[in-house]
Amino acid sequence: MLARMLSSNDPQTGEKLDDEYIRYPIITFLIAGHETTSGLLSFALYLLTYPHTPAEHLQFLFLLRR
Repeated sequence: MLARMLSSNDPQTGEKLDDEYIRYPIITFLIAGHETTSGLLSFALYLLTYPHTPAEHLQFLFLLRR
């Protein structure tokens, strides 16, 4: 994504994108990825510690595949 932004031109002016214009979307992308990963890990740890019967566990896995 960074390489694409560095090689892109501004659609209005035709000039290369400004460093500041590139910096903010990249930071947003990194933070959004970090938040998504931490949320997924928290939920996975919750599921590992939650007591399930085998039938409930299989039903949950079936619902995930949909």
